[in-house]
Amino acid sequence: MNSPLSELKEAYDLEMEFPFNIQIEGVNHTFTCLIRGYGAQKGMVVEKEWKKIKEVSNELVHQGYGYSCFDIEHPSCKDGFRAVLAEWGKQKLYPDAAINPC
Repeated sequence: MNSPLSELKEAYDLEMEFPFNIQIEGVNHTFTCLIRGYGAQKGMVVEKEWKKIKEVSNELVHQGYGYSCFDIEHPSCKDGFRAVLAEWGKQKLYPDAAINPC
């Protein structure tokens, strides 16, 4: 049986990293996942525990990530996930974040 994250990745053809690990100010942080191509330039960090995001939210945004706090692994999440993606908005992926296509 596939994990809920694997099912979302397949159902919506997402570029996902799970778990998502990032070092911020010399400290390693682990979040449920990163979904690239939606929301912010580097994608959306998803975590169900607000406390984990709150302590580094400013730095995540500074580094080009967006974030969202909900239980993405809950069984009911898959059915309504298209609305979440629509709310975040699709982003164009650029290999070099320093390139501004505008």
